[in-house]
Amino acid sequence: MRKLEEVGVLDRLKEELKSRDLRHEQIAEQWGLSRSYVGQVLSGRAQMSGTVLRALVAHSYDIHYILLGERKEGSGRLKELEEELKRANALIESLERILSKK
Repeated sequence: MRKLEEVGVLDRLKEELKSRDLRHEQIAEQWGLSRSYVGQVLSGRAQMSGTVLRALVAHSYDIHYILLGERKEGSGRLKELEEELKRANALIESLERILSKK
């Protein structure tokens, strides 16, 4: 079996994580795994488990791109819209807190 770094999977995974500006602790918490295991995966010392793959899918990572190196049409735009929606929801929550104090 070829290692992840040999087929570019590891680099693409890191690229996806960097685009979300997440630290190892945040990734571990999001994926439900230990920080040390996440570090091992990201350094290429451990293979990605099914748990990691399920977490990537559950958190809307572009798994097709990570594994195969090909982006599906519209996947980048979907990610942008998801981020905009998160920011809008955070703003709404802030405004609701402000209004509830009055």
